[in-house]
Amino acid sequence: MMYRLNLSHFSISECEKIRKDLQPYAWEIYDVSYRPPVIDIHWNSEKSIKELFPDLLPYLTIIQ
Repeated sequence: MMYRLNLSHFSISECEKIRKDLQPYAWEIYDVSYRPPVIDIHWNSEKSIKELFPDLLPYLTIIQ
């Protein structure tokens, strides 16, 4: 599953923490845009991203 995450609502330090927290569950994390900061996440976990990171739901879009 691929997700797009808009990080523009977070500070730089929060963005770094989010990326670090997501990394163990993702095959890859791609930078799509730097301004606004947007990443694509190639998800690799049996648990759903919605289950593990419910606070990110308003900023997530399923892209594949």
